[in-house]
Amino acid sequence: MTAHERLAEVFIEALPDAAARAIEEHTPEHVSAFVDAIPDSLSTKALGSMQPAHAARCLARVSPGAALRYLRPLSAQSIAAIFRHLPAELRAGLLAELPRRLAVRVNLILHYPLSAVGNWVDTSVPTVARDARVEDARVIFGASSENEYQTVYVV
Repeated sequence: MTAHERLAEVFIEALPDAAARAIEEHTPEHVSAFVDAIPDSLSTKALGSMQPAHAARCLARVSPGAALRYLRPLSAQSIAAIFRHLPAELRAGLLAELPRRLAVRVNLILHYPLSAVGNWVDTSVPTVARDARVEDARVIFGASSENEYQTVYVV
């Protein structure tokens, strides 16, 4: 690995948003070759931080297997934003190969109109009935495979 390649990797790791802005200055052909040459975790960070249209143009140039490796760790919202810019046939093929739960979430988002709130927020949050007990909520949150709930709001 050259010093320039290592520097690029460190840049993506430390400042993915700034790195994405710099990467977007290059053609999708160059970016897709670069993304294919770095570790998958960094490719995911870079593509997830890019503007969705540019990320889509880059993903369209890599193999479907590579695209799936880069997409799987992203949120459903990020994937849907990128998918909106992919050709329909490629989008359908990638959607069919995503893990089922993630594919369902992405597909749901893709069916919201662009102006709908559901298109921009995570709609897969657990909720409990108004008359639920605290224990009911603990069971629902405990059963979640997301393990990302750091704050619980009680309204």
